[in-house]
Amino acid sequence: MEEFESLTTARRLTGPWKDDYNHMRPHSSLGYVPPAVFAARCPDSTPETTSATPQPSPPFH
Repeated sequence: MEEFESLTTARRLTGPWKDDYNHMRPHSSLGYVPPAVFAARCPDSTPETTSATPQPSPPFH
């Protein structure tokens, strides 16, 4: 468990980890590919349209 001084700090420090985990690190349960690569291979998991409006991040609980 980690304790951060603010939500901004938490997002700044966890962002690089999240990017690495989802885009670089292979997962054995996904055939040793990163989740983003696995999702891109599944046509039903890609959105049909993307929003030009920035979406809010979910709150941390």
